[in-house]
Amino acid sequence: MSNTFNLFKKEPLASPEVCCRRPAAIICSVVLGMFFVLGITTAYGQASLQEFGYRNTNASINLLVIAAQYEGRSPLAHNNEYYNNLVFGSGVGSVNGYFLENSIGRFQWTRTSQGLIGPLRIPSQAAVQPEDTDKAASIIDAAMQADDYFAPFDKNRDGKVTKDELALLIIQNLDVGSLRSVPCRKTGRSTVQVCLDVLQVSDRPSLTLLAHELSHFLGAQDIYGRWNTGDNFNVACTLMGPISPGGDGREAFHLDPRHKLQLGWIEPQIRSVPSSGTALLRAPTNKRADASLLLFDPSRPRTEYFIVEYRSPGSFDQNVCGEGLAIWHVAQDSEGNLVTVPSLNGAAGDYWGIFLEGAPMLQRGGNLLWRAGMTTPPLRWLDGTPTGISIYVNPFSPGAKEISISWDNYANKIFRFDKSDVAKGFQPILGNLVTITSDSLGNTWGVNRLDEIYKYNATTAQFEQRPGALRQIFAGGGSVWGLNAVNSVYRYSSASQSFERIPGKLIQMVVGGNDAAWGLNGGWQIYRFNRNTQQFEEIPGSLRQLAGRSESNLWGLNHYDQVFRYNPSIKKFEEIPGFLKQIAADTSGNAWGINGKNEIFTYTLTSGRFVQIPGQLVQISVDSGGAVWGLNQNNNIYRFNTTTSLFERVEGALTKIEAGNDSVWGLK
Repeated sequence: MSNTFNLFKKEPLASPEVCCRRPAAIICSVVLGMFFVLGITTAYGQASLQEFGYRNTNASINLLVIAAQYEGRSPLAHNNEYYNNLVFGSGVGSVNGYFLENSIGRFQWTRTSQGLIGPLRIPSQAAVQPEDTDKAASIIDAAMQADDYFAPFDKNRDGKVTKDELALLIIQNLDVGSLRSVPCRKTGRSTVQVCLDVLQVSDRPSLTLLAHELSHFLGAQDIYGRWNTGDNFNVACTLMGPISPGGDGREAFHLDPRHKLQLGWIEPQIRSVPSSGTALLRAPTNKRADASLLLFDPSRPRTEYFIVEYRSPGSFDQNVCGEGLAIWHVAQDSEGNLVTVPSLNGAAGDYWGIFLEGAPMLQRGGNLLWRAGMTTPPLRWLDGTPTGISIYVNPFSPGAKEISISWDNYANKIFRFDKSDVAKGFQPILGNLVTITSDSLGNTWGVNRLDEIYKYNATTAQFEQRPGALRQIFAGGGSVWGLNAVNSVYRYSSASQSFERIPGKLIQMVVGGNDAAWGLNGGWQIYRFNRNTQQFEEIPGSLRQLAGRSESNLWGLNHYDQVFRYNPSIKKFEEIPGFLKQIAADTSGNAWGINGKNEIFTYTLTSGRFVQIPGQLVQISVDSGGAVWGLNQNNNIYRFNTTTSLFERVEGALTKIEAGNDSVWGLK
């Protein structure tokens, strides 16, 4: 990869290096600075767009096109009208159409009054010059011999036409593709010196190739990794990625939002992490400058951030890499130049620091977009530090004009209360779960929004992913069961270290030790797992909720909030006086419940009935030893004090609570 330079540095730009001659692939990156840079101070709360490299560019740049015909070779493939329409036409299929759409009307290439020069006849010997720089010089000399084409562009009247005054594109009947700096020259009818960087292409240029290379004129950098190594990335998601230069123009894909930001073509919404939030995103074709979202950490340098955008097939994005959320991870230096980051797949060498965080596992450089209903794993900075968030893509219909996303402060999503160190209270645990369960042996499991399964490792104090996909998970006495998205039943096998399918479909379960398990199906029928037959067998009755950790203390509620307790001797549920909307039970015969008024009741074997306890809760959880925890309607946490027989407030707030033997777990 050749050197690249950022247009937005205030110091003079270096001359471009020689590019690779690669007509069948994207040409190596070189920058040609061409216009003035103006600062913008658009403020968004804690940060401004200017801090992230936002610049305002010229609305247009003069582009002179020369058609060159080498003698002794086949004529140019097309006439001047074709090339003129290809470059300066409008809509899909033209260079100007591409840049107008990408910039939401803020930038275009200006066709000069000279029009398209040529075709100039170039001596055949010029075609065999070994360097493309020499070929470009010969064509510029021929233009100066024909007329004083360049003088009108000497805006500052210094006797020179330089790269900040004119862009030059040469189309020629020669297999060439390069961007070169041509030494200053003056000859023939020219009254000024010509000191330009020149883009040379063959006479069969695709719109993709032209748009890609002209973007280099504006300061864009290649972001596709090492060519022909099999280690390419950002595929078909940005014009500066590894895309084919062929096609009908619809393959020209939009630029990534980082390049658009630095060109001043977008003003993304700006939010900080790790705080939670929501945002509406729109496809880049919708002409909204605020269609994308920039995420940054106020405590970290502004040189690293994420830009997320919605991409949907249409217009120049017709063949884009997919439909959904694209997460662009940007790393640059203090001058706004992209920096290199370590190899993606273990191969030698580095990559320019902008790449997609692709689905489904935030694969660096992956080109799979995040679809409706998906949640990303926790996002991390390049040094491995957690950002504190994961992003959820809310459901949307194909072809939607906009999508909504939300992100959670996952660093505070899971909380653990260590009963052996109560002074610490509830402490955050890294992760993001929607369901959590804990058994009498201290095993804690959970699932996230992607139905991915996690188990808590007490040694590392982290949740570790386990194979499989479950929508619900249930643990008790060392047994772990789960239900997937279509209600199929699975049981964890310690032998295979995986969840194995068990016949049956259930919508709810409770489990105990030694593979004891009960469940309800979609018709609210009750089932008990027979360890001998390894089958679920129906039990008479109908319930909407089950609770308990052992067969000797199994409870249920029906749709009328009536209370039932399982009698193992007759294998039936028997009614117990009372009405509850939620119930929980330990292994010793005790039960707790909440009625429709959020009043609290407890049942003991001694009393043989439900007795009201002062207070109000909306959720209650009991561990196997009988310790009782709950939440009120304000998400405040309460613990039952057996000495005072009262619920006492515990510092913190949760939306779900799960009492385990050594720990109490919560989600927020």
